[in-house]
Amino acid sequence: IKKIKKLSTVKYKIEFEDAESITTYDNIILENNILLKKEIDSDLYLKLQCSNGYYEIYNKVVKYIVTKLRSEREIREYLKKYSDSNELVDKIIEQLKKENLLNEERYVKAFIEDKVNLTNYGPLKIEKELIDLDIDEELIKRYLSKYDNEIFISKINKIIATINVVIFESII
Repeated sequence: IKKIKKLSTVKYKIEFEDAESITTYDNIILENNILLKKEIDSDLYLKLQCSNGYYEIYNKVVKYIVTKLRSEREIREYLKKYSDSNELVDKIIEQLKKENLLNEERYVKAFIEDKVNLTNYGPLKIEKELIDLDIDEELIKRYLSKYDNEIFISKINKIIATINVVIFESII
């Protein structure tokens, strides 16, 4: 190894004395103790290249999650764009769960909170959307039950009042 250069928050370029180079990820460097090694044999070089494919996809998924919390189903569908290997998809899902980047309970809580506070959705529509994402119904019911029906009744009353104003103004 001639030089290791940081390219971004997670990517590094390893330059070798023979003018070859490989772009890799911080996880791969740490897993293989690259910083401690002065030479890399062909087996390790091949391992680095194989690991790069995994971390390339993994980091895309992390960026996808960072923009908005996602359900496991959404992530699985997203991963289909990059790999048709169920084994790879399962491995990435497990790593995301282990690192708490994929957490169905947190997702349900945030989803319901957003829909209650930012939309006019009622409990049945919220529940249906979560069921469509293959979320456990018991988990949905547990978090939806924390909201009093008065919240939803208040939203309905506001909609009715708005409609009445529009009708009244159109008559005048």
